[in-house]
Amino acid sequence: MKSISTTPNFGTALKKPLLIASFVAMSSFGSLTMAAESTNQVAPSLQQLLEHVKTQLPEQEKKQALQQLTQANGNAADSWIAGDVDLVVRHENDGMTGNQGYQSWEVGAAFPIWLPGQSGAKQQLSEDYRSLQSAQTARLALMASGKIRNLVWQLKKAETTLAYRQKSHQQAQALEQLVKQRVDAGENPKMDLLMAQQVTLNAMKQLTLAEQDYRIALNAYSTWTGSEQLPKTFAEHEQSLPLAEHPDIAFLQSLQSIETEKLQLTKYSQKQNPNLYLGSKTEKSHQMSDNTMLIAQISFPLGVNKQSAIAVSEQNQNKVNADIALAKAKQQIAIDRRNAETRLQQAQQTQTLAKSQFDLSSQSVLLAKQAYQQGETSIQILLQATQQLYDNELNYRLSQLNTQQSLSDYNQAQGVSLQ
Repeated sequence: MKSISTTPNFGTALKKPLLIASFVAMSSFGSLTMAAESTNQVAPSLQQLLEHVKTQLPEQEKKQALQQLTQANGNAADSWIAGDVDLVVRHENDGMTGNQGYQSWEVGAAFPIWLPGQSGAKQQLSEDYRSLQSAQTARLALMASGKIRNLVWQLKKAETTLAYRQKSHQQAQALEQLVKQRVDAGENPKMDLLMAQQVTLNAMKQLTLAEQDYRIALNAYSTWTGSEQLPKTFAEHEQSLPLAEHPDIAFLQSLQSIETEKLQLTKYSQKQNPNLYLGSKTEKSHQMSDNTMLIAQISFPLGVNKQSAIAVSEQNQNKVNADIALAKAKQQIAIDRRNAETRLQQAQQTQTLAKSQFDLSSQSVLLAKQAYQQGETSIQILLQATQQLYDNELNYRLSQLNTQQSLSDYNQAQGVSLQ
């Protein structure tokens, strides 16, 4: 570049090719550098990010409550009695009536016992809650995976755009300086400098917007992951799961099973549980010596309480709601899977088209450069062609990232969690 300003006797025909050669050399994007700010943080592993994001999910609060619920149902199912134990203490005497010295003491315990099949239903409910707990763990993993997938690709695209805008602004400044030298030397009209300055201002505007978008993406990423570094590795390949193994479906199926068992238990509760009483009684009076007896008593409710039918109807409604939620989820996931597959195919096609546009733009810049060197066109045409090249290269790079993100979205729709 110094030869342009220090050898004025070379003539315009020589200096114009030198200007273009310098400009085109600077416009090469063969190795676009990353725009992220350098930090001393060590890049986290994907597993570390997953664990951190899981702790950030609001649904995580349900996990402990579900564990307690599962444990409580397991304890209830393992019990050989169907409810609480009532301690009974009773004393009788005739001190205010016959005054024969009669006294009796009775001590015992009363408790409900299981109806036939009721204990089995309680055991099944306990198993369903264990299945729900396992399904909830898988569901949280899928939620965390979806969050990380979205955050990573948004940040990667923001980084790529920022790197491009930084490079574009630097090149615009360098071009403006070269054009200014030629204008000062009287070899180019002032209009060329004005156009170059407009290009620089536009590049600065685009850079400011890219910096803002990058900061927003980085803030979201760091808030969820606790790190400003992307994971060491993040590569996916196309995977699929049967619909029944999708974590959301498995979770809703467990809920459906729970509501079904609850309905069965509610039907049992239409008639109260038989109540067994075991105790001992001691009697004495002036006419007889102490006498101790063992007591065993069982009572069977007749089941004539019509109010219990209301509880059955309400629980049946809960079961129907669970059935509907499961059916809707299956329909929606099937649609989401088809849409994700379509978007992946479209992203791949867009990437191919973007590559073709980038290749054509490269050829256009070469032709515009030759035409400008030969004085057949103005610098405006060259600037437009070069800017189009930059834009098409950025679009191509973003289309590559969009394809990879569409692949992640496809796996997410399939219910495949990150490992």
